[in-house]
Amino acid sequence: MTINLSYEELEQRVRDLETETLESKRANEALRVLSLAWQTLFDAVTDSVFLIDSEGKILLCNKATVNFLGKPINEIVDNTCWELVHATSEPIKGCPIVRMRETRRPESLELPVGDRVFYVATHPVLDQDGNLASAVHIITDITERKQAEDALRNLNERLSKESGQRQQLSRNLIDLLEGERSQISMELHNSIAQTLVALKMELELILEQQVKIDTTLRNWIESAKSKMVATIRDLRTISHGLRPAILDKLGLISAIRDLLDSIKQLTELQIHFFSKNVPKRLDSKKELAIYRIIQESLNNIIKHAQAKKAFVNLVKKGESITLSVEDDGIGFEPDKVMDSQNGNVASGLLIMRERAEQLGGNLYILSRIDWGTHILVEIPI
Repeated sequence: MTINLSYEELEQRVRDLETETLESKRANEALRVLSLAWQTLFDAVTDSVFLIDSEGKILLCNKATVNFLGKPINEIVDNTCWELVHATSEPIKGCPIVRMRETRRPESLELPVGDRVFYVATHPVLDQDGNLASAVHIITDITERKQAEDALRNLNERLSKESGQRQQLSRNLIDLLEGERSQISMELHNSIAQTLVALKMELELILEQQVKIDTTLRNWIESAKSKMVATIRDLRTISHGLRPAILDKLGLISAIRDLLDSIKQLTELQIHFFSKNVPKRLDSKKELAIYRIIQESLNNIIKHAQAKKAFVNLVKKGESITLSVEDDGIGFEPDKVMDSQNGNVASGLLIMRERAEQLGGNLYILSRIDWGTHILVEIPI
């Protein structure tokens, strides 16, 4: 066969062949580098990784698999995973390889082996027709993770139990506190107050007698009567604070207004009260909790805040009652106060929070120095 090419055409053909040869060398080198990088990455994986065929026989594995099985590669390849790991001729129950062959989707299983726990996952490799060509099988030792999960679960259970015990103790403490207050209030009203009223009446009877009484003695009696009246008033105020009878008789809003009126008479604090959509009656425990939180908040404002104004808002929003008590006082740092092991402020705030939480609600304290304080409470109806 004769090839008729000009010199220029022959020269161009040589250059083309040289270019093709160079590109082929570059492609082979790139393929070699890519293969080396893949093999390095494959062997660097700490999990055991198998490449298996559609029947489950191992085609390839990484170094971690060699270490895991304790066998050389020539004793691993062409065997199945269940033969090498479980020493059985058939797949174990729930084997992800079997499920993957049926579903053509990734499958996984947590598998206890002795005192270890492994996470076994199989990912299918499908050909262009959707048929199973091979699969990647990965075994990960998750023993430490499972142990950590078990320890965390046990800790959560213990904390939950301790939290329940703490809540029960707090509930008992508050019930005991309210019981003591009710008992003291009853004793003040039924015993001491009545005795003082009787003494007042006896003094009045002495003054009404149609006998001459020394002026000095009369003045003493009048003074004693005045002090008796003041003491009776103070006792009734204290008794009312211990257990507001108006709360049981007329409901929450009336009791709050009565409380605010009493405070206004005794202090210069300007208190603004607003309520909206609050039901006439709530559950008695919720009424008492809201009343006590307002009472404690205002006591703290009077004693510590150096405030001129306070704002009390009580609003029904959806299925909750929202209480807001705000002042323009000197403020404080809530974290420091709540972490304090001493002081009536910390214990008062903690009891307020316990009252809200026992009813399924939440209490938030917003405050900072020279900014004032805002107590926000949400209690489900």
